[in-house]
Parts: sequence; structure tokens; C-alpha cells
Amino acid sequence: MLTARIVAGEDQMIVLVRGEVDLTTSGVLRDALQRAAGSGQRIVIDLSDVSFMDLRGADAIIDAFRSWGESTSRVSVRRANRTIRMLFAVIGLDRVIEGDGATVTSLG
Repeated sequence: MLTARIVAGEDQMIVLVRGEVDLTTSGVLRDALQRAAGSGQRIVIDLSDVSFMDLRGADAIIDAFRSWGESTSRVSVRRANRTIRMLFAVIGLDRVIEGDGATVTSLG
């Protein structure tokens, strides 16, 4: 089971993701990212409670970036586990997403 809750911060929308992101659950993440994007604020995707993510989960993030266009510089991922960081590196997502030191490399 996957949940994605949006929490409004002072100057950002935090998408708190919990569970496993795969083929059957990636739509939950995709929908939450689209709702958060409507705010016009910086978006932080918090993956600290994600135990597994496959390519479909990464695709949900990639699709969101594509639909956001120029505003992708206002998006970051934080607290992704080692396996998710490795997935991002293999598919090149680590080169186009900003993250904290425990997440992915900085936006290029």
C-alpha cells in the first residue's frame, strides 16, 4: 500500500510518500505530485518512508518533471534510501533533480 500526503509549508509543498512505489501504486504518487504542482510553490518529495521504488515510481517523478517544464528547478527529493538513489543514478534522474546530502546530487 502507498500513501502520498501533501503538507503545506511556509514556502513549499511537501509530498510525504509512504510505502512501496511500483506498477500498481505509482498512480498515487503521480496524482499527489500533480496536486502539489498546482500550488505554484517549491515542491519537496520526501521519500524517507518509502521502502521500495521501481522504474514505474521513478517514471511518475519523471512525468511530473516533464509536465512542469521550466518550474522543475523548484523541485527536490529528500531522504531517499540507498536503493532508490541507485535507481535514480542508473536512469540519470540524479542529474536533473535537486536533493539533500542523503538523497541525490544537485541540480545540474
